Amino acid sequence: MTTITQEQRLNRQAQIIHPAMARATVIVAGAGMLGSWTAHALARAVGKLIIYDGGDHVEAPNLGNQAYNRLDIGESKNVALKSALWGLPVHTHDKSFPASDVEPINVDVVVSCVDTLDGREAIAKWCLQNNIPLFIDTRAQGEVAVICTAKPNQIAEYLRCMPRAHEVEERRCGAVGSAYAGMWVASQVAATINAYYRALPLQKLLVWHIGLNQEIKRTMYNDIEGGDKQ
Repeated sequence: MTTITQEQRLNRQAQIIHPAMARATVIVAGAGMLGSWTAHALARAVGKLIIYDGGDHVEAPNLGNQAYNRLDIGESKNVALKSALWGLPVHTHDKSFPASDVEPINVDVVVSCVDTLDGREAIAKWCLQNNIPLFIDTRAQGEVAVICTAKPNQIAEYLRCMPRAHEVEERRCGAVGSAYAGMWVASQVAATINAYYRALPLQKLLVWHIGLNQEIKRTMYNDIEGGDKQ
């Protein structure tokens, strides 16, 4: 088995990816439409990627919009992702995040790709309590994608603006969505992390209509129509 160094792996991206991003430890919570494509994007750009998913298995409908193939059907999404990303710095856990045994030490970025408001709230609170440098929340429904970005001093605002679960209709992320929505979100998550390490201004809330290829102007966390755009 040939051993590939990080320098070799990132050789073609050396002038694009910030060195700190190439060393970063990133957690992705969820391995569905958004999480699976985000995992593929980040595994090629960061120092260590840790994927948490609560034991979901690949089903036939997942093949249309998630980063899985026919041979993965019936397999744990974590196992399928780790196999697809073999040789890259990927670690997986068959449990939901945050888990009680997660050590916040050396975690640089947490990306939420979960379905529920309660899940997003728990992840954001964990990031706030542990002073995680960068929290990114992703959502997509149909052709509308949402990326919320928060540094530690912005997470409290994010939490205040979240609607309660009883105020919105919960929908499974990706239940109505396309693969290119997941790919677009994944690319923007990677670009956002790179921009963070390059000390560039971060857009706190990005809402994008992928079919029209244009931004839906929003500026505050509570500007997301209906409270929840999964």
